[in-house]
Amino acid sequence: MADEDLIPVSQKVRTIAHMNNDHRLDLQHILQHYNNLNDYEARDPEMVDINLQFMTVKTPHTGRTHYVKFEPELSNWSERRVKLVDMTHKARASLGLEVLEEGSHEQEKVVVKEYMPPRPLDWIIFLAVLFYYFNFFFAVKLGVLDGREHILDAFWPFGGHEGWMWLTKTIFWPVIGIHLAEAAWLERSRLSKYGVERGGWVWLLWMGSCFIEGGMSFQRFDICVEKAKEKQGKRQRMNDSILSAPTIGHWWLLTLADFRRLLCRALTALIHFKILHEDVKLDNFHLTDDKVMIVDLEQASEEPFSDEDPGFGIKSTVYLLVAFYERNQNFFWEEGLASIGTGKRQDSLRSVRTPQGQSLTPFPDPHDPSAGKIQARLYRGGQYDQNFGVTHPQSSWISFL
Repeated sequence: MADEDLIPVSQKVRTIAHMNNDHRLDLQHILQHYNNLNDYEARDPEMVDINLQFMTVKTPHTGRTHYVKFEPELSNWSERRVKLVDMTHKARASLGLEVLEEGSHEQEKVVVKEYMPPRPLDWIIFLAVLFYYFNFFFAVKLGVLDGREHILDAFWPFGGHEGWMWLTKTIFWPVIGIHLAEAAWLERSRLSKYGVERGGWVWLLWMGSCFIEGGMSFQRFDICVEKAKEKQGKRQRMNDSILSAPTIGHWWLLTLADFRRLLCRALTALIHFKILHEDVKLDNFHLTDDKVMIVDLEQASEEPFSDEDPGFGIKSTVYLLVAFYERNQNFFWEEGLASIGTGKRQDSLRSVRTPQGQSLTPFPDPHDPSAGKIQARLYRGGQYDQNFGVTHPQSSWISFL
């Protein structure tokens, strides 16, 4: 039996999306360990496929596709999670990184991608140490003060010129050794731990700062980590709020006010799901008041609502949600799709661009009195192959923010 028959397509899509959204750093470690790639070759990976024998990972900056074999092969699809966790632990251990306990994902998710320049107090230390380095190079190595001993004799109270030169030479190697050790510790304890690309500009800025100013760079990096954790926490809370939303049967009921910011991402998830699931039917999408209900395509019953069913009042007006595939095609959560709130703004979007670069206008101009239908194309199997229109009230158009 072929893998395609053993692996539910929707679960494969969600697994790929989950790895790309939350575990890119783990994928990088796996490529480094199992495929012997260096930091540069393995950075910013993207899982594009997975089956029972191997997973396929691309590195867009190199244009290469990598195949990571499962040894031994998976006997069934349910083993994928345990296998990926085990491979992650082995990869981290081989790279000298901390092996996180099961259920601890915070450090795996948090990635620092920015450099924080010195603060006012940091600048004092930074410039003082930098002055010392320049002083050693020009005064000791180049001898620019030779013949000008009277300058330091007049201003340096600790032995004049001779005391200055003695101090400069004596502390040089201890200063170099301490700052090299601090830079090495910053790389091991923080930069590699939080996904800073070794050799990249952000990495060079942090390492250079640490070599000059030392410990103050640790404090600023920790501030960047806290900011990244805060952003990650906000995103996780938004996802958690989706999973805790009330349901009617297999429907998610999400209000416009709470999830307006998720609109574009949810639209992206839907179009991506349609492409891969190939189970798009008009009765999977329903509009009621200020909510668009998107049924979980795997769990939904095909039986019509009865008069006693709580969902009987849901209208059958349909929107084909085609937008923003390229922007964020990997936004999913585990228990199905999303409900998308609609708004009253009608002037937010005139056209969208497909992955092939085609421009579509799925929503008509709201100021056009003849705009009584949505003219859109159904994206399926890499082709826009079906045109249809749906009548709808203009007051309930999708709002793109």
